[in-house]
Amino acid sequence: MTETIGKTDNAWLKLFEKYPIEEQTKNGGLFEIQADAIKEFREPRLMTKFDTVESVAMVLCQV
Repeated sequence: MTETIGKTDNAWLKLFEKYPIEEQTKNGGLFEIQADAIKEFREPRLMTKFDTVESVAMVLCQV
């Protein structure tokens, strides 16, 4: 069975491809990103709202 990813996970994957997020955060660094950059792929309020552990984007769990 193929696992499909949701819109938020897909948008995070695109952000990780476009910006050096992983490289800058891998060793404890920070990566600042503006809402306009996130909005290019999906509404920022939907991308950054996590009510439960299960709602954390899958891509973030893989980093």
